[in-house]
Amino acid sequence: MDEELCFSGLSISPRVFETLVTKAAQGVEGVAFVGVPTSTNALFQFLSGEAGQSQAPAVGVRSDGERVQVAVRVTAFFGYPFVDLADRIRAAVAEQVLTLTGIEVASVDVFIDEIVFPKE
Repeated sequence: MDEELCFSGLSISPRVFETLVTKAAQGVEGVAFVGVPTSTNALFQFLSGEAGQSQAPAVGVRSDGERVQVAVRVTAFFGYPFVDLADRIRAAVAEQVLTLTGIEVASVDVFIDEIVFPKE
């Protein structure tokens, strides 16, 4: 995701979209992290012996020149129904991108990669 995305004479860096999507998703109640915390990855890889496996990027954006398709990977807090959480993430991301860029979001694919349990 290194190439700039172009829309009607406007070029936007993919990092800008990453930031917008990350901020929108982090603002949704029930989202612990966008992506998976790296310390968790390292610990899991160490304990499971699966070192060297790469994680998918936390945010992905593709464009057809008029609309964007977004993929966002999150770590969720325990206790939030996944379907409802994904719907709220989709709505927040689509609104944030449209409001700040004027670009319509065709789809938002949400991947819940991890879950965090509260400390007892």
